Amino acid sequence: MAGGRPINGTIPLDPAVRLPEGWKTNIAHFFNRIVHVTPAPALPHALNPSLDAQAVQGRYNTLRSEAHKHSNIVHIDDFLTPEALQSLRRFCLESTIWYDIKKTGYLGAYWHQGFVNPLLLQIAEDLRAKFPDIFQDHPLMQMWAYKYDSNISQGIAVHADAAVVNVNFWITPDEANEGNEKDDTAGGLRIFLKQTPPDWGFSSFNQKADKIYDFLKSDQGGENLEVVVPYRMNRAVIFHSQLFHTTDHFRFRCCRYDERRINLTMLFGIKNDTTFAGSGREVVGSYFAALDKAKQEGRRGFGLPHQPVKQ
Repeated sequence: MAGGRPINGTIPLDPAVRLPEGWKTNIAHFFNRIVHVTPAPALPHALNPSLDAQAVQGRYNTLRSEAHKHSNIVHIDDFLTPEALQSLRRFCLESTIWYDIKKTGYLGAYWHQGFVNPLLLQIAEDLRAKFPDIFQDHPLMQMWAYKYDSNISQGIAVHADAAVVNVNFWITPDEANEGNEKDDTAGGLRIFLKQTPPDWGFSSFNQKADKIYDFLKSDQGGENLEVVVPYRMNRAVIFHSQLFHTTDHFRFRCCRYDERRINLTMLFGIKNDTTFAGSGREVVGSYFAALDKAKQEGRRGFGLPHQPVKQ
């Protein structure tokens, strides 16, 4: 298992662990399987009812840069009700849905592998209903969460997404965030006000960080500007999916499990498609039945049954 990386020599590492002889066989029947999912039912209110929809939509639709037609960004504090925030924290801390292990020290949980519940779908639908000038007819197309090693300082590499609107929000308490050497509110999101070139394919704008940084440093696409949104629990950042973005450098207190940085992401709409419409619940109505069946059959998400792990 990969351990954490130090920012400097004074920060302890989460230790790497080599499994003892025979453990691979012992854990094979539950490793990377849906063993437990903490319920997160729909609530009377998921979004904070006091959010000013008109003000939020006005800020989003005011371009950060007149030179960049998709420079739409807004952040919302006290995004969820306390009940919704607590329910999502329990779901993310207790559910065995974190199957994607990233070499840079974080875990991923995805819609098709179990990162779905009635509350998440309610949040997606409520966003579309409360902010129609932002989300328009764009349905929820994908969602995931990432959970980070407490000492890592890289986060997600710079990229853009194949969608129309991104929603990112954070659910780890602020007191766990130790920021960085310059700013104790660091650890949020950096958004660059240059949208993806129209001739770039998915691998270029989503996976090739060196190519993206070369583009950001160049004169192509106009002046390069950057917006940094500081970390705050229960803060949501809504922005156009074609803007390049990356995790701000961070350090969270080591090494309590419930103090690891967790961010949730929802993608709405399809890149270059403004006609695809429909309810987020309609898009995924069969997911719950499929997940129940997968759990009963001992499968990970919708994948094939696991084979015994060889020693």
